[in-house]
Amino acid sequence: MVRRYAVSGVVCAAALVLAPGLTAATALVAGGEPIPVAAARAEAATATPGLHLLSLPGDGWLRVERDPGSTVWVGESVVTARPNNGEYRLSFHDTDHDCSWTGPDSVGEYLAQVRLRTGGTASGTCSGDELWVRHRLSRFAQYADTPVTVAVWEEPAPTSKELPGPSRTVAWDGSGVDEVGSVLLGATFAEAPELEGRYTVSVAPGVPALFAVPLDWGQHVQVELSLPDGNTEKAPAVTPRLINPLGMTATWADSTASRSGTAAPERSALSVLTGVASRAGVVSPTIRWRNRDAPANAAAFPGRYYVALDMEVDGPEAESAGATFEVAVKVVTDEEAEAPYADAPPLPDLREELTVADERAAVSEKASTSASAQGDRPWPAAVGLLTGSAVCALAGALLLGRWRRGVLR
Repeated sequence: MVRRYAVSGVVCAAALVLAPGLTAATALVAGGEPIPVAAARAEAATATPGLHLLSLPGDGWLRVERDPGSTVWVGESVVTARPNNGEYRLSFHDTDHDCSWTGPDSVGEYLAQVRLRTGGTASGTCSGDELWVRHRLSRFAQYADTPVTVAVWEEPAPTSKELPGPSRTVAWDGSGVDEVGSVLLGATFAEAPELEGRYTVSVAPGVPALFAVPLDWGQHVQVELSLPDGNTEKAPAVTPRLINPLGMTATWADSTASRSGTAAPERSALSVLTGVASRAGVVSPTIRWRNRDAPANAAAFPGRYYVALDMEVDGPEAESAGATFEVAVKVVTDEEAEAPYADAPPLPDLREELTVADERAAVSEKASTSASAQGDRPWPAAVGLLTGSAVCALAGALLLGRWRRGVLR
């Protein structure tokens, strides 16, 4: 009997000590290693707003939370060890159905034989404050062990009721740009230089080649690629890719002639053929909130955009050393910058190159923040103490009943 009382005392003490921490533990589901997707939706780890490393051992789920009416954006990017044709798909789900936006939902779609894969999705018609992101790896399965960078951002609901319509067509700006000189493009988001002007750049097949362009509400970027008559190189074509601040592939707008009559380039990809002059150009949509309307475009909020100059390891020139050409970058203000909401949380910064150590540090910081929050707000501790007290009361009642039955005997 004494042993039973001793054991019960230990159980009660443990319950009283540990219970205050139980409510905080649910916020620390992301461990010190890359967050793994879970095979079962009920077991999915929660990705908080910010930048994380993601492990994709196979198809699976990731959980996110949000405030009512807000939009959750999930951008995912990965640099594979070698050029590949792999891609995988993302979709948002609430408790009832697939509620993804109407935009592209693939990481790596439309591109073959490049190392940098980008893509993502956003909550569209989702309801509730608990959502899940489903990953279907398909042809990406052979690269499943490659760490993926996932950027999660919760965008508040717009407070303005009069928002300009989506930007689908943008006029080509024929005015000149200042020549700056040669520049080395970045192999990662962190290395991508910020460009505006005319530069000489070099690109090689399969190697990521990135530059950055900050865009505000009401602005668009125009990119022109050109090769002179005396070109001596032969290589795969160069295709510009627009990437939003979260690492999601965005869609270029259609370009029309300028007001002065300057025609836009006929091609969006630059051909690299010996002795042949070539010109290509693209324009982004004007940054507007309603660019997410169907057909949705990920260029729907301001921030640090990226342009990847993709040269695929494909075709008869796949073994080429690459090409050197000119790129002219111009930021054009189309309308006054007017945000659709008063304030928004900062975007995750893709320039932060995460490692496993970073993830562990982030988790430790969350733990410290959670503990501090408990000190400021007594509710978690109070709930925990009540839980512990209930455990002790139940144990005491059971033992008292057994003691009484023993006395009566």
